Amino acid sequence: MGFLSKWKRAKETEFFVGNLEHALSRYDPQWPKLSASHIRKAVKNLLMIQKINAVDAITGVGWEYIAQKASMLKSLYDRDGHADLSQSCQFILDCCRRYLGPTPYLLLA
Repeated sequence: MGFLSKWKRAKETEFFVGNLEHALSRYDPQWPKLSASHIRKAVKNLLMIQKINAVDAITGVGWEYIAQKASMLKSLYDRDGHADLSQSCQFILDCCRRYLGPTPYLLLA
């Protein structure tokens, strides 16, 4: 694997996790647009990760961390009635389930 390929894989995974963390840290029920832009970017990054076959660049612990953050965001969106954003988080959780497989110690919402 060449340098540019490794760099692109690392960049996409970093952007994905960063956008997910920003969506959680900037969540405000009165103004969900800021959080919404980050969660939508995170979904786009996840789709790019799948497209360039960089799923294995994220470890099992990384997928657990992503699932934890997505689960927290999903519960916030569900609580405040943002169904479209909750579906985005559910998509991320479904991907985490797919890539982690059956793990008894991971509690996904």
